[in-house]
Amino acid sequence: MKQKSDEHQGVEGEWRKLKEAITEGAKEVYGYQMARTAKKPWITSEMLDKMDERRKWKSTNTEN
Repeated sequence: MKQKSDEHQGVEGEWRKLKEAITEGAKEVYGYQMARTAKKPWITSEMLDKMDERRKWKSTNTEN
């Protein structure tokens, strides 16, 4: 029974090493995704831009 436990840990350890290597390589090559994404599929990037512009003007305190 101890043999299976050692074998299982070896497979899990190898998987963690492989996963970490792939993740680190992807971070170096591609970086992090900083783009905004909408939670609803029907919202376009143009709509998000207009929403940001509205927020910007709404939060500006002017007398005009």
